[in-house]
Amino acid sequence: MHGGTIDGFRTSIVLVPKSKIGVAVVANLTGTQMPEATCYNIVDLLLGLPKKDWNAYIGEEAKKFDAEQARAILARFGKRHANTKPSRELAAYSGIYEDAAYGQAQVLLDENKLVIRWSNFKSRLDHFHYDTFTAMEDALKTEQATFTLGADGEVSGMNFLGVNFRKARAKAAAQMSGQ
Repeated sequence: MHGGTIDGFRTSIVLVPKSKIGVAVVANLTGTQMPEATCYNIVDLLLGLPKKDWNAYIGEEAKKFDAEQARAILARFGKRHANTKPSRELAAYSGIYEDAAYGQAQVLLDENKLVIRWSNFKSRLDHFHYDTFTAMEDALKTEQATFTLGADGEVSGMNFLGVNFRKARAKAAAQMSGQ
């Protein structure tokens, strides 16, 4: 089984190789478990298994997941170091950051606030503590970007979405942005 969500679309694919069954459901809805529940119901029907309310089961699991996420965010805020400042001026964090799998993320300074653009997403970044900022908008809301400094004290990378992006050099960054 594998599923995914992007830009308002959700997909679920279930394969049962020994039974030569494959089911794929695509929906143009975000925030629904309907594709998974439908796949499981079809597989159960094709295998002659007892009927199960997959929609209710998956809905309950989603509620548990949401509660765990809320607890994790509260725990994160409990570990926050108040009254800290970024180690560099905000403009130093601006630039293009790259990862081979995730592509480019751009951090901009807009009206004295950092903004991150990655894929089709854009969000203001508010200072959390030290060199960590929190996305405040869009589907990225509550995701954190933690910047790293090189031995020279310059911003050299960013951990975002659990991925270590490397900051492109200034000349390369200017060429990529068409300047």
